[in-house]
Amino acid sequence: MLIHTLGPEATDSYQAAAYYIEETACDGQICLHACFDEIINHLDNYRGDYLIIPAAFKSNQAHCDWADFHYTYLDRLTLVTCFRHPLDPLILIQRQNPVSSAAYTHPSTAALLE
Repeated sequence: MLIHTLGPEATDSYQAAAYYIEETACDGQICLHACFDEIINHLDNYRGDYLIIPAAFKSNQAHCDWADFHYTYLDRLTLVTCFRHPLDPLILIQRQNPVSSAAYTHPSTAALLE
């Protein structure tokens, strides 16, 4: 079984994939990608493989979230299972002497800045 997800190994997605392999005692391998959009854009290349994607997924490239992705590919993908896995702690840092008031964050955590 080949499981595609977000890398590197320090990501929560990698940890969730490792957890899934351990919990199901399957002979799985994890294939890491730079972003989920990379996986989504090449789904046809991964027929028969698995994908672990967080429910908080939001794409800046495709301007969609997990629900949009799920319903768009409903006829091509099968939801095998879902599970809850703890996230690593999130941090917020402030730049000293900023030149603007812009804040940068991952799309899935943008709501935390509001």
